[in-house]
Amino acid sequence: MQKKLFIANHSLVVIFILLLCSCGGKVADEPFTENSKLKRAIQNFNQLQDNGKGKIAINYFNSETANLKNLNPLDLWLIYWNKGKYHLHYEQDVIKADLYADSAETMLLQLKNIYPDEHVKTFYFRGDLLLAQKRYNEAFKQYYDGREYAFKNLEPCKLSNYTSQLGNVKFKQEQLPDAITYYKQALKESQNCEGDTSFEYSFVYPQSKMNTVAMMYEIMSTPDSAIHYYQQALSFIETAKATNQKDSIFVQRAYGVVTGNLGGAYKMKGNYKDAERLFLESIAINDRPGYEYQDAMTVKIKLADLYLKTNRASLCYTLLNNLFNSLTSADVENSQRNNLLLSYHRLLKIYYDKVGNISDAYTAQTKFYALKDSLSSVNKGLKVADMEMAFELNEQKYKASMLEKEGEVKTAYLVTFGLLVVGAIFSILFFWRDMKKSRSYIDKLRKLNYQNQQTLAALEQSREDNDKILRIVAHDLRNPLSGITGVVALMMEEDGFSEETKEELALIKATADHSLSLVNELLQINFNMNDLEMNNVDMDELVQYCAELLKHKAEAKGQKIVAKSIPVTIIANREKIWRVLSNLIGNAIKFSPNDSIIFIELQQGDEHAVLLTVKDQGIGIPPGMGDHLFDIFTPAKRAGTAGEESFGMGLSICKQIIEAHGGKIWFESEIGQGTTFYFTLPILARSSVKE
Repeated sequence: MQKKLFIANHSLVVIFILLLCSCGGKVADEPFTENSKLKRAIQNFNQLQDNGKGKIAINYFNSETANLKNLNPLDLWLIYWNKGKYHLHYEQDVIKADLYADSAETMLLQLKNIYPDEHVKTFYFRGDLLLAQKRYNEAFKQYYDGREYAFKNLEPCKLSNYTSQLGNVKFKQEQLPDAITYYKQALKESQNCEGDTSFEYSFVYPQSKMNTVAMMYEIMSTPDSAIHYYQQALSFIETAKATNQKDSIFVQRAYGVVTGNLGGAYKMKGNYKDAERLFLESIAINDRPGYEYQDAMTVKIKLADLYLKTNRASLCYTLLNNLFNSLTSADVENSQRNNLLLSYHRLLKIYYDKVGNISDAYTAQTKFYALKDSLSSVNKGLKVADMEMAFELNEQKYKASMLEKEGEVKTAYLVTFGLLVVGAIFSILFFWRDMKKSRSYIDKLRKLNYQNQQTLAALEQSREDNDKILRIVAHDLRNPLSGITGVVALMMEEDGFSEETKEELALIKATADHSLSLVNELLQINFNMNDLEMNNVDMDELVQYCAELLKHKAEAKGQKIVAKSIPVTIIANREKIWRVLSNLIGNAIKFSPNDSIIFIELQQGDEHAVLLTVKDQGIGIPPGMGDHLFDIFTPAKRAGTAGEESFGMGLSICKQIIEAHGGKIWFESEIGQGTTFYFTLPILARSSVKE
């Protein structure tokens, strides 16, 4: 209710501002006069956030800006942009952030091109917002458009921040070598700022990019390269101290951050003495008000881990208690708090193991996995999103912009990509037709992949090779399929196409999206259980977690999920069993009518096994269809009650997982009355499964 009121009030304010601007308001043909009160309010707002006082910061900023008079479009843009970034990054409230992004974009209409920095920042803020909403192709297009605009309208050194954002996307996708390429390019661009005397461009950005490049090398387990860049950053900061007396606190904070990171690189090399010295120095600098106290918490995690490695468990426990007290009492950014808690529970589990407290170790481990699963589900979409073609497109367009400044045109580039798209589409359509026509798709693939003749011959002789080839082909198809989706999305944004052409492009994109979903299902087929990590799995917790995760999907159809379970722990692969549960519950939602109930029950099967039941009130399974329900590429597939599409491979994958764990899966169904799926799992893992 509060959000709805916020949206309504916010919309009225924006409409009122637009009316004022349209009634003879000043358009930015020349720069606006700087509002000193607003500038001071923004500085205090950012400082409060840096000190971890986010809620105090936003209340203060709302109060200060409400009292400002005669605000011009630039003032309003600054207010909306700063508030939007706070709600997105600090509170992770996408709805409010989206509203402020709309308002900031509205103000850009009044600013024209004499404020290029503000235009680029708005592009990138919208990109961050789309990324948080998991609209990855749209997010990348925002970053891409922002960087192209920056290339044409900003000084070279100011490009560095926008190049870094491309590296951030790659980093979040865990594609570290690609990420470091962008970060190094950003570092090179940031060092081309000799003519810019502002503190941000002469100090803040160059040292932060040296630190970022070093962090990438540390994450990639190359500590020597990390140490080189950390030391380069510290030397840069030392040199800058003399010329930045006004901002001496910020310089000290930066020094403390890099010092703690350098300690982490030394710890990785096994140089614990220097690592501990640097950790303590970093904490002494930043563990106080007005400094980087959130970074100090991260350094405490590193130091606690070092204490464990050097058999000083009591010091570790004291430090972890100190950290937990800080986390519960301080106003820490949500994402930072989650990451710190994840490390806290991991180290606490190791500590309890060392001192022989098995009960508390198990509790800490349970909290660790619960939080890890929660964070993984948030980031999973971005990690698996394949935007390679979009990144390649960015590089090509970047080069094309450089050529354009020399008088070159982009026509040949667009035609080339168009031909690639058409060729790839025909290849995919032929592949899809063959997959639908016959299970002998191997012969069809041989015609499309003549370079793999020897591998395909081995495929006919061995099921193991069959599985391997299937995975390779499906994985390799993801790049062109994702690329087609990204490229066609960009082409549909271009002007100049006829309506007929746009309809054909929409058909191509829909076909590529459909094929990509099919490929992702193929990658789950015939996995090797011996490659999976087996752990204690709390089935009670997992059932409740799956039910909660799919509750919103059920509520969209007016359905209700009722889950009943008992405390029981088995040895299994948590991710695979989660997939089975999610698939069965998802099918129940898909094939059940609106306003029905889905029952889930976990009970003891016998003394050696658990029995899980998923029962719906859906359309039921015809007898003839049930015989092929667990087959790969089964013909026994149909649309859901709301027209949901099905590939028919989910139950086959479920059967593989359950049987690989030594269990059984079956079903009972009555047309028009519903279906009940059952599966059992042994409480102890099979002796053949590698733990």
